[in-house]
This record gives sequence, C-alpha cells and structure tokens, in this order.
Amino acid sequence: MKRFLIPLALFLGVLSLSGCNSTSSKDPTSELRVLHATPVAPKVNVIAGGGAVLEAVDYKIGCGYLTVPTGTPTVAFDGIRPGGDTATLIGPVDLDLESGTRYAVVAFGEVADIEAFVVTVPVDAICSNETRVHVLHAAPAAPQVDAFLVEPGTSDPTGQAPLGTFDQEETLGPLTVPAGEYRILATLAGDNGVVFDSGPVTLPGRADLLLMAAVTGD
Repeated sequence: MKRFLIPLALFLGVLSLSGCNSTSSKDPTSELRVLHATPVAPKVNVIAGGGAVLEAVDYKIGCGYLTVPTGTPTVAFDGIRPGGDTATLIGPVDLDLESGTRYAVVAFGEVADIEAFVVTVPVDAICSNETRVHVLHAAPAAPQVDAFLVEPGTSDPTGQAPLGTFDQEETLGPLTVPAGEYRILATLAGDNGVVFDSGPVTLPGRADLLLMAAVTGD
C-alpha cells in the first residue's frame, strides 16, 4: 500500500537555490516560486520568462520567491533525459501575475499526466511569533485526507480538531498559527488511523510555508 508523505517543504519559505535570481525593477512586481513534486519524473529545468531559473531540479526541490514583473509570463518544466537532452513535460503555462501577490507553481501528478498547479498566496505581514501555511494535496489517485497540527508529543489525533479535510488538487489555507513546535498528522477523511506522522517539527516565526501531501513508495 502506498503511504502518504507530507514533505516538510519548509525550505520553500527559507531557502533560495543558487539558480534563483531576483529581478529588480521600478515597475509593479509579483513574487513567484516553483517546486518539483512528481516523484518518478526525471530532474527538470524550470523555464520562466524565457530563461532558466532552476536547472537539474530533483523531486522535492524548490525555489525561494523570485521577484518578477507583473503580467503574463510563461513557465515550463523540461525533463532531462539520460543522454542530457531535454523534453518539455509541462507548459509553457501562461500565468497572470498581479502586483503584490505571491504565486507557487507546483509540478505534480503521474509521469504520463504531469500538470502544473498554481497556489496564490497573499502578501500580508506575518508577526514574528506566527507562521502562515498552505497545505497542498498533491498525491495522485490518493483519497481525501484530514490534516492535523498537534502538540509535538501527540501521535493520536483522536479528539483533535483537524486543520481541514481536502482532496487531490485542493489546498488548505492560508492558515496562521503560533510559531513553535508541532507534529503534523494525516488520516483518511473521517478515520482516526494515522497515515502520516511527521514527528516533531518547528514552524518558525515570520515564515510563509507551503506544506505538501504527496505519495512516495509502496
């Protein structure tokens, strides 16, 4: 049976890879980041606005926010073949970027049916003692799940209120929670049987995080 994984994509909030360069401009700008979330797809090059913003990106690797001009740029994911040449897996996808808004473009799905999912995030101030999270259900063919954020010493969600219930290609959030130590649990919807347990994790203050539910292994 396939098991659920919520990769702790905290790096999306705090890490910018060397290939991610910000664009400075006096014109209105948006913020854009990307994530490779297709487990059995090859490494990819991410093309945005006509140039490569990430190269040889592996599964679960993403980019910090890029500052880009508003408008309708295109984003594409090019898979790298064993010989080194590339083939487009997704796109080009036309985006409609608005000023003062953040966007996350996630490549996910089965290899034969990879698609881009766009998560829109408001640009609001986050207090030093709070964390803002989105949770994306990006597990192909997986059922509906309940997500829980509990005390780090708790591994049983019985009696706990879930963050919410969501299905494939749906998101929860944005949710603002106090920064601190937690445990992330997932169960099948309406069932207390845990299918994912993160163990203790830290949600840092002023972070804007995208957590993702995906499937890995058998």
